[in-house]
Amino acid sequence: ADVLPVDFRRYASDISAYVLGVRHLIHRRQPKWASSTPVKRAILVLDAAVSDFRRAADQIATEATALLQMQNQTKAARDTVSTSGGGTDTHHMKRRDLNDRLMYVERQFLSRTGLPRRKYFKHVLNAPLLLDGYQGDTLPGLKQAVR
Repeated sequence: ADVLPVDFRRYASDISAYVLGVRHLIHRRQPKWASSTPVKRAILVLDAAVSDFRRAADQIATEATALLQMQNQTKAARDTVSTSGGGTDTHHMKRRDLNDRLMYVERQFLSRTGLPRRKYFKHVLNAPLLLDGYQGDTLPGLKQAVR
């Protein structure tokens, strides 16, 4: 099995754009909020979280590239088996560990309790609009609070 084709660097850029959209929405719909200390702090926290996510995405991309290069160098590198009793394929284990972490990331964007007034929608980054179940929305909980 290969490394999952997921690029979280793009995801980080998208999330950054989502936060910028919320910032603009606040200035348009709730201008008094834009200058309030709690909102400013909340936006700073969001920006810091996006920066952390971007750094982690860069690290994962570097790791994935290294694994793919190792895999492509020789077929033998992929099939190398340790003969020291355990019989483990270290390349396979690293790849599996990376894929497990990649799959785990998306789960972290799920809310146990769901979105406000829509408990059945769990994803905090993307969900249908509250009143229009067909059109998608980003950061729906935040935007709903501002609207």
